[in-house]
Amino acid sequence: QLQGRALAQGHFFIDPYRYFALHQGLHPSAVHPPLFSIFLAIPSLLGFSTYREAIIAGVLLGTVTVIVVGLAGRAIAGERVGIVAAFLAAVYANLWINDAIVLSEAITALMVALVALLAYRLWRNPSFANAAWFGLACGLATLTRAEVALVLPAVAVPLALSMRGFDLASRLKRLGVIVIVAALPVLPWVGYN
Repeated sequence: QLQGRALAQGHFFIDPYRYFALHQGLHPSAVHPPLFSIFLAIPSLLGFSTYREAIIAGVLLGTVTVIVVGLAGRAIAGERVGIVAAFLAAVYANLWINDAIVLSEAITALMVALVALLAYRLWRNPSFANAAWFGLACGLATLTRAEVALVLPAVAVPLALSMRGFDLASRLKRLGVIVIVAALPVLPWVGYN
C-alpha cells in the first residue's frame, strides 16, 4: 500500500518503509513485484491513499477476479461451469482473503485466471492476435509474483507446440509471438533491477 502511495507521489519503486516510517529519504527497492503496487497507485492518484481505501481497491480487484474466473470456466466447459466457478471463487476464503489484507496474491489470482481464459481462447482459435493477448497476460502475471514466470515453460510452450492443424514452423511462430509479447512488460522491470 505504501509503495502504491510512493508511486502516486512520483517516487519510482523506493523502499516505502524507509521513506514513510523512518523518514530516511529515497532508496531504490525492488522488494515487491511491481504490478500490485502499480495497481494501488491508481486509487492513491485519485486521492484514496489510506490502508482502508487500499482494502476497498483490493475488494474491487477481487470482484473482477470472480468475473474472470467465471469467464474462464465458461470458456473451458460451458455456461453452467462458468457460473459454478464464479460462485466458488466468490466464496473460497483462500482466494478473497488476500483482497482484504492487501497482498499481491489478489492481483496474482486475477492474472492467473486471465491467463487460463486466454489460454483456452488461444487453444480454440490459434491466431497471432490470441497468441499476443495470451503472451501479454503471461508477462503481466509474471509481474505479480516471480514464480508465475513458470507459466511460459509450463503452459505456453506445450500449448503452442500442440496446436492442431499447424506445421512446426507455424507453431514456433506463435510461440515466438507469445514469448516476445510476454517479455515486453517484464523487460523494463528487469532492466530497472
